[in-house]
Amino acid sequence: MPSELAPRIPLACFFCRSSAQSRHGTMAVSKLVLVAGLAATIVFVASYLPMLFRALRTRDLGSYSRSSLVLANIGNVIQAVYVYNLPAGPIWFLHGFYVAASAVMLALHLTQKQPQPTRPNTTTEASWSH
Repeated sequence: MPSELAPRIPLACFFCRSSAQSRHGTMAVSKLVLVAGLAATIVFVASYLPMLFRALRTRDLGSYSRSSLVLANIGNVIQAVYVYNLPAGPIWFLHGFYVAASAVMLALHLTQKQPQPTRPNTTTEASWSH
C-alpha cells in the first residue's frame, strides 16, 4: 500500500497509555489545563486586589520603589508580545489585569506628592540661653 494511502496512526498522548485513549485523554487534559488556568488566574487576581484597592483608597505609595514599578511595566509590555501570541485563554485576562494594575500603580506613584524633607533644627538650646 502506498504511504499516502496508509492510515495515520496518532502518536500516543503523554498522559495516556495508548493512542486510542489519546483522543479522549487529550480532551480531558485540555479541560484540566483550562480549569487550572482559570483557577490560577482567580488566585493571582485575588491576591493582587487588596494591594491595588489600598493604593487607590489611600493614594499612599511611599513604600513602593518607582524603579520597581517602571521595570514591572516594561516587563509587562515585553511579556505582552509573547502572551498575546498564545491562544486566547485565562492567561490573556491575567496578563491584561497585570498590565492595567501595574500601570495604575505607576501612575499613582508618579502623581503622588513627594514629602518635603524636614530640615534639621540648626538652633541649639545654648543659643536660646542668652
